[in-house]
Amino acid sequence: MRIFTAVFFCVLFFTGNILTAKAMHLFLAGDTEDELLRFSSRKDCENVETVFSYIAEQCRVPLYTRKITSTDKTLTTAHLEACVQEANVAPNDVIIFYFTGHGDRSAKHTQMIWPRMRFSDCKVDAEKTIEKLFSKRAALTIVLFDCCNTFVSKSSDSRTIKSFQLKRSNDPRVAANFRKLFFKRCGVLIISAAAPGEAAGGDSDRHVTHLVFPSKEFIPSRGSYLTNGFFNSLIEEVGLPSPHWRSIFKKTKKICYNGSKKENKPYDEGPQTPQYVILIGSKKKEVREYLRYLQKHCIYRKGHHSKDLAEESHFPEKVRQSVYFEQQFFCDE
Repeated sequence: MRIFTAVFFCVLFFTGNILTAKAMHLFLAGDTEDELLRFSSRKDCENVETVFSYIAEQCRVPLYTRKITSTDKTLTTAHLEACVQEANVAPNDVIIFYFTGHGDRSAKHTQMIWPRMRFSDCKVDAEKTIEKLFSKRAALTIVLFDCCNTFVSKSSDSRTIKSFQLKRSNDPRVAANFRKLFFKRCGVLIISAAAPGEAAGGDSDRHVTHLVFPSKEFIPSRGSYLTNGFFNSLIEEVGLPSPHWRSIFKKTKKICYNGSKKENKPYDEGPQTPQYVILIGSKKKEVREYLRYLQKHCIYRKGHHSKDLAEESHFPEKVRQSVYFEQQFFCDE
């Protein structure tokens, strides 16, 4: 944790106001060959690639996609590190890291809130991946972990997941809102599909036997709660006058929680509750000042809530007003 926080606060994106972004860098990781998850993971990866290509097109910036999947036999820590190392990220660029697959947590690290990702060669701590991404010094870093966060690996084959279908728009306001969200803010956005102890839901390709007809209907996978919820919320939000990441994450959390609460699950966990951190601002200097303050409170450990941090009277009011910070852990409301 000490190494992580040191890197976290030393290497982030600080030189001035964010005006434009030169490029988007998508690191797309997924276990697309796992027996239980392959259909859901493939659909998730397809959606991720489609949506971020659309966003880059709307914002008129190039998108550089690096795939780290079991289908390509590249879901290894060595390949992930090589992809991050080789990426030529400029100070005003945007980084997106996405993982879909199996996840769990270690009983030895109960203070860590983020899951471990199961790669082909080993289990990868999410925090170490975040550390590597921050070392690229992008203006905005977005991290999505769509996997379980349980002590014992489990899977959920859900049936009530709302599908996602991208509806493209030629409305200039939509393009302007994408630019506002991705290119006129600096900071960090992290979301994981489930709180510690919870499983994350996704569905698989399946055949359904009709009661009237003897034939079976093939129903393709719709993906997973978090990925579909996030994209449905994002596309809805950019159609509004004043989009904000807080609204997107809160809607995503509500979709996952309410949808998974209706499932007949074969395990004892309650509904799936995404957890997230939002730290954004328009000026890197003020974001850095806030990050230094948060370093004392270890925002990536259990038991620290944003409302407690906001009550610290010694924190500079000027910076507090210019930087937006929120964290939602363990079913916080």
